[in-house]
Amino acid sequence: MRHHFVSSLLLLTAACTASTPTPAGVPPTSTGVSQPAPSPEIEYSNKIDNRASGIVKELGLIDGPKGGRVKQVLITQYRALRDWQEANEKTVKALKAASHDKDTATAEKAKAELQLVMDTRKTLRLSFLEALSKDLSQDQITKVKDLMTYNKVQVTYTVYCAQNPWFSETDKAKVKAWLLEAREEAIDGGSADEKSDIFNKFKGRINNYISKNKPAK
Repeated sequence: MRHHFVSSLLLLTAACTASTPTPAGVPPTSTGVSQPAPSPEIEYSNKIDNRASGIVKELGLIDGPKGGRVKQVLITQYRALRDWQEANEKTVKALKAASHDKDTATAEKAKAELQLVMDTRKTLRLSFLEALSKDLSQDQITKVKDLMTYNKVQVTYTVYCAQNPWFSETDKAKVKAWLLEAREEAIDGGSADEKSDIFNKFKGRINNYISKNKPAK
């Protein structure tokens, strides 16, 4: 009798557990107990932690105190850029719109104000690079810049050279210089799209240069 009672109780418990729906967005655990979804802040922390870890791994510093310090510098920079974006996004958007105003005085005033705002982000970049220099060589810092900008310098440079076999060494140097300047700004970009936009701005300069200097057929 006692065995029959225990078996019935276990069956009833299993049925109740199976019939209880899991709230949307809450993944069940292996024990069937639902856990709350991670907060956006936790998801962001995990994202930048993984991103920083990937860069440190590419540098060959995954183990040891140096790798830990570099990783923390990267995480600190990612957070600083996010905070800057949240604080300045509306202002930047408004000033960019005003910089295209038909009234020349209004447009010039907006451009000057926009530059002042963007210079505050440049300050973050300079502090970031200085912090990296305490543990990394210049070649390693260059690699960090490339990794943060998806190797756009080399990829874009290679394409330009392939498409323009008439490039002299002087032409190549000009194109490379513009792309390196783009990379300096792009490491401040808060998203892949913004990084691409920054490179596109410099690619516009390069395209204009090519249009003016390409030999006639």
